[in-house]
Amino acid sequence: MEIEEAWALRNADPRSAAVVTFAPQRIKIVAEELQRQHSPETLVIAPVRGGEPQAQEIAESLECFWIELPSDKPHGYSVNHYGLEFGYDALLTLTQQLKAPPLRYQLLTSSQLLALPPQRWMINGVLPREGLGALFGPSGSGKSFLTLDIAATVASGGGNGSGGGDSIPPSHTFAWKAKLG
Repeated sequence: MEIEEAWALRNADPRSAAVVTFAPQRIKIVAEELQRQHSPETLVIAPVRGGEPQAQEIAESLECFWIELPSDKPHGYSVNHYGLEFGYDALLTLTQQLKAPPLRYQLLTSSQLLALPPQRWMINGVLPREGLGALFGPSGSGKSFLTLDIAATVASGGGNGSGGGDSIPPSHTFAWKAKLG
C-alpha cells in the first residue's frame, strides 16, 4: 500500500487507521504485528487489483478481513484510484463490504439441524460414531474407569451390549487424553 492509498482510506473513514507497507511481500509481516499489538481492532487488508489472492491468504492465516475492488478494473488499480473515480463516500461503502475467510465450523439453522440424518452411536448416548465426544466431571467421579470401559467396548467391537448403540467392528485405534487431578 502506498501513501496515496492510506490517505484515500483515511479520507473515506477518518476514525480508522491505515498503514503503508511499500512492498506487497511486507503486508503479512505488518499485518501480523498490527494484530499482535491491536488484537481487539478489526484488521482489513486493502490490496490493489490482482493482489486479492495474497490478501485472502493473509486474511485466512490471521483470521481477519480483506476488501476487493471491482473486478472490471485493471491490474494495479487501488483504493486511491477508486476514491478519486467514485468519491470517498463510495470508498467508505466499499470498505464496509468485508470479505471473510470461510468459517472453520458452519453454524446450522434449526431447519438444517432437523434435516440431518439421525446420530449414529458407538455407545448409545455416550460416544458418537462420527464427531467429537467429551467426558467431564469432578475429580474422583469415575471418568477414568468409564473411559477404560468405553475403550474396551470399542476395542472388542461392542456397542450392542449394555451400552447400546450401533454394531461396530472391533477397533484397534482409540485416542484418550486424561488430565490428572
